[in-house]
Amino acid sequence: MNEIKRRGRMSAQLSKKLENEWKQLIEFISNDPELDVQLRDNYISIYYDGGEILKITPGNLTIDKWYFYIPDHLEARKTFVEEVAKGKFRANRTYNYLRSAEDARSIIEMTKEIRDETLNFLKRNDFDIYFHRTKEIMAKWVEYYKRYERKKQHIIACSNRNLSSHNNLVVIDIEFAVSRNKPYNSTQGKNGGKKVPKFDIIAVDESGQLYAIELKDNLRADNDKSAQSVKAHKQDFNLTIGADTPENDFAQEMNEVLKMKQKLGLLPKSLKIDTSALPKFAIAYSGDKEEDYERFKAKHHDETIVNIVKQNGKLYLNLPK
Repeated sequence: MNEIKRRGRMSAQLSKKLENEWKQLIEFISNDPELDVQLRDNYISIYYDGGEILKITPGNLTIDKWYFYIPDHLEARKTFVEEVAKGKFRANRTYNYLRSAEDARSIIEMTKEIRDETLNFLKRNDFDIYFHRTKEIMAKWVEYYKRYERKKQHIIACSNRNLSSHNNLVVIDIEFAVSRNKPYNSTQGKNGGKKVPKFDIIAVDESGQLYAIELKDNLRADNDKSAQSVKAHKQDFNLTIGADTPENDFAQEMNEVLKMKQKLGLLPKSLKIDTSALPKFAIAYSGDKEEDYERFKAKHHDETIVNIVKQNGKLYLNLPK
C-alpha cells in the first residue's frame, strides 16, 4: 500500500472478509446506536465511550489488552508495568509498588488471557456477550482515566448519523490526523519538521459542505499559549486541509470514507460531499457551564461556532442559521 495513509482505503483481503466472514458482525455493530464505526487505512475502529472497543484488521479482530486492566495503585499503571517487566525501576520515585519483573509479567499475562477469552465470543458469533462485557470494561476504563472529552466526542458521533430536525450536520470522521507525508501539509514543528495536526470532528451539511470542528470541553483547553488552543488549530487547518492548493485532496478522501460507510450501511445514501469545495473551520463547546460557553462564544465571535444541543442523552450538532 502507498506510504501516505488514506482513510477508507481497504485491501482486497479486508474487503472480502467484510463481505463474507465478518458481514454479520458489521451488521450487528451498525445496528447498535452506542457503537461508533470509523474507517482508517486498511482497518476499522469500533468505539464505545471514546475507547476502541474493537479493531478490525485484514488478519484478525482485536482489542488492546490494557483496557482489561484497572490498576489498584498509581505506580501499577500500564507504563510502570511494562517498564518493570523489562527489569527497569524508577529510582526517582519514593518507592516502587511493583517489586519484581515477575509480578509485572504476571499482570501482562493476566490481561492477555482475559482479552483472548473475551475475543473468543466473537469467534463463536456471540456478539451480544462480547459487546456487553467490553462495554462494561470500557466504561470503567474511561471513568478511571477520566476520558470525558473523548466520551462526549463519541456521543456526538453517535448522535449525528443522519440529518434530522435535531441536527443539520452528520459526522463523517473523528480524530483525523494529517500525515507528515501529505503533500498539502506545510506545517512546521519546533524542531523544523512537519507536525501531525489532528482535527476532532469532520462533518458534512445538507449541501455537501465539509466542516473540520475543533471540540473544547472547558476553557482551560483554550489557553492561547497552548498548542491545543482554537488559534493553534486554526493555523494548522490553514496549513493543511484548509489550504487552497492543487495537492489538497482532503475532500476527495472524505468522499471515499463516506461512500465506503454507505456501502457498509453505516450512513444514509442520501448524503453527499462537495469535493470541489474546501472544508470550513468550525468550533464547538461541550462543557456544562453556561457562563463558560458564553465566554467561549464571545472570545471566538469571528469563528463559525457549531451549537451542541443536549437532549435525552444525545449531543446534536447545529450550524447557526
